[in-house]
This record gives sequence, C-alpha cells and structure tokens, in this order.
Amino acid sequence: MIAKGTLPDEFRRFNDRYMAPYGRLGFVYGRYGLARYARRIRSDRALRFLGPYSFQPNSPTRRFEYPWVANQIKPQVGLRVLEIGGALSGLQFTLSGLGCEVHNVDPFNDYGSGAYKIDPVHEIARLNRAFGTNVVLHQMSLPELVAQDLHSCTHDASGDARLGTFDVVYSVSTLKHIPKDDLQRALACIPSLLKDSGRVVLTVDLFTNIYPFTTALSNQWGTNVSLKWIGEVLEMEMESEAPGECFGFEEFSTDAITSNLGHYSYNRGGPQLAQCISYRKSKGNR
Repeated sequence: MIAKGTLPDEFRRFNDRYMAPYGRLGFVYGRYGLARYARRIRSDRALRFLGPYSFQPNSPTRRFEYPWVANQIKPQVGLRVLEIGGALSGLQFTLSGLGCEVHNVDPFNDYGSGAYKIDPVHEIARLNRAFGTNVVLHQMSLPELVAQDLHSCTHDASGDARLGTFDVVYSVSTLKHIPKDDLQRALACIPSLLKDSGRVVLTVDLFTNIYPFTTALSNQWGTNVSLKWIGEVLEMEMESEAPGECFGFEEFSTDAITSNLGHYSYNRGGPQLAQCISYRKSKGNR
C-alpha cells in the first residue's frame, strides 16, 4: 500500500513519543538545517534533547513510514533485526532502545548530496552512547557482509561473532538508490539471513516524475523499483494488500495514483510517495 496522509492514532503516538521523523526541533530544522549541525554536538545531554531523528534529513512521508515499520516489526526484547541502509536514521536507535538487537548494514555511499562525508563508526558510537543503545554497524554492502560471514570463522568488523539469523530484515527508503544488479545481489542474500517464518519489511519510494509516470527512467535519487520483482528475487510471497498501489503489479495504475494524491502522504519536493510492503519467508525458502 501507499503511505496515507491521515495517520492512525497509534502512528501519531509513536511519532509524539519518539519525536519522529524530524527530532525535537521539528520540521524546518529537522528536515533542512539541523542534521549536519547536530553532528558537531558532543554533549550526550544535548544529543538526547534533540532525539535520535535529528541527525538525518527526512521526507514528510516518514511520518507514516517509521511507525508503520515499527508496527510491522513489533519490537521486543531479544528480537533480532537487520536494517539495510540505516545510515544515521533514528529508527534503529528506537528499536534498540525497545530491546531489539539491531544491526545496520550500510556502506555509507555518497549519493550526491555529500551528506555522508563523516566517520560513520564514530557517529553511530556517539549516538549509541547518548541514547543508551547498542546498534551494531556493518559499514559495507549486504553481499559483502554475507560473504565475510560465510567465508570467515573469525569475528566481523563489529567485534561480534557470526551473524546468525534474524527475525526481521527491514529497509526504509533505501532500495531506490541501489543499481539494479547490485540490488538483485543484495535481495538474494536476504533469505539465508532470516529465521524460518522471518519477515522482510520495506518502504520503497515511488517517484511521480519518472517511469512509469513519465518517460524519464531515473532522477537524482534513483529509480522506481518493481515490488513484484522484489518478491520474485526474494522468492517470498507478499503479505501486504492493495497490489493496485504497488508498482510492478498488473493492477497498478498511474492514473489511479495521480488522481488520488490528496489521499496519500506526498512529498512534493521529491516528488515522492512511499510504498509499504512486507514479505514472509516460508520453511521452503533458502
């Protein structure tokens, strides 16, 4: 489904409690000016005041995406979750604070904005210290992490032993950045990382200024990725409903989407919508 403009009450409560998606100082500072400035702050007390969502600019659609993903994951003590492309996003710290064992695999590539010209290991460490969390960063791509785990019985870069399997693999608004061949390799790694009946929870941007809405194939952020193709690569069945709102399915209609924009959470600056989808691993999967 596509993220809606009207939030359920539980989503509003999540955002209020955790100051998502822009941090304590709100939309203007959180989306535009604060993220780079906040990285210069060294006081743990000041970092806690700003909140974990203050360190990475966010689209307005995250007001729906973050609580939706958390609702799908159902965080609890001991739940093992792996985020693809978490960067400095606040959700990983929220989940860790709720008792999940959180791993973030992200090479911190620069996608053109210069936003990640930082020391990711240092940044994650200081945010963990400030928020009392224990997010484990793997600064590499997912295929590199899996190869390292499979071909070495030594410790990985984080100092933890073999990765093991996860209850949930999730990603928020990351897949559109990854070239298709690289994305296919990353998606193909996921089933082996999941426990039986484990789940994949994704939000995937849908841009209205490129194909299938226009003839342009990409924009500065990336491409529109077929959700049907994602399921085929994962070899998992989609749990979510409303395939008519999911690019790649036969039921998908650009006319239906564009005529209903007022119903959705729509970032006109993108211009971008957010598709929310989940898949479940069966025992027959790898």
